[in-house]
Amino acid sequence: MRPADFRHQVSQSAKKLYWTDVLADIEDRFPPAFHALAIETVLYYLPPEICDQPDIDTRRAIIDSIPDDCEPSHAKGLVKEHVKILWRKRAVRS
Repeated sequence: MRPADFRHQVSQSAKKLYWTDVLADIEDRFPPAFHALAIETVLYYLPPEICDQPDIDTRRAIIDSIPDDCEPSHAKGLVKEHVKILWRKRAVRS
């Protein structure tokens, strides 16, 4: 799989938003050997998708759908912090 194709497929998985849906989409799109890499990569594609959601309750629900004890263990914290950073950048530009 070419890197550009891989990134595109991961970005499409991120559009599913909720963690279980994202994981299911990754499992459908990639062979098992790519699952761990795709999950690590989707952590960087998910925050912009979350920020595009219309209200704070939806954004919180999406972040809360990531279990505290999932693999990788830093997933929820990383996504949450990136959403905060992106949200601050958007507020400054407005």
